[in-house]
Amino acid sequence: MDKLRISMVLACFVFFLGFSLSQAETQVTPNGVKFPDGTTQTTAASGGGTASFPRPAYDSGWQSTVAAPVTLNHNLGGDTDNYLIDLQFKYAGEGSPYIHNEGIGGDIYEYLGSNRVTGAYWRDLTNTQIVVQEPQNTSGSITHIRIRIWTY
Repeated sequence: MDKLRISMVLACFVFFLGFSLSQAETQVTPNGVKFPDGTTQTTAASGGGTASFPRPAYDSGWQSTVAAPVTLNHNLGGDTDNYLIDLQFKYAGEGSPYIHNEGIGGDIYEYLGSNRVTGAYWRDLTNTQIVVQEPQNTSGSITHIRIRIWTY
């Protein structure tokens, strides 16, 4: 048993020593990581450039909520169980633009002695359209909505 342990420790030492020696020629520079073969890695993202989230299959752009409910035709097809939905809000009044998700799903709370209604929600999703609805009597914190849909 002792010989086995010694062999394992020796094997680990040789592996790490070899790994360290092979890495000794790799240099970190202000322009990236320079490898022994002369190549330089400037980013961790595949294909160069900056890392980014994949583009959605559908982006409604900013749509006015003046005529709520808003029906958006995305025409993506497929199974809606394989959709990922992102709903964003924008207020385009004083101090704007103010992009937020305040009250997502709809929210009622008391503010200075009266009820305040905020937010919006999406409903009636099909493989061709989605509806965005604001609750009645909202406080005006949303002037535009944006829906993005990813499929998988």
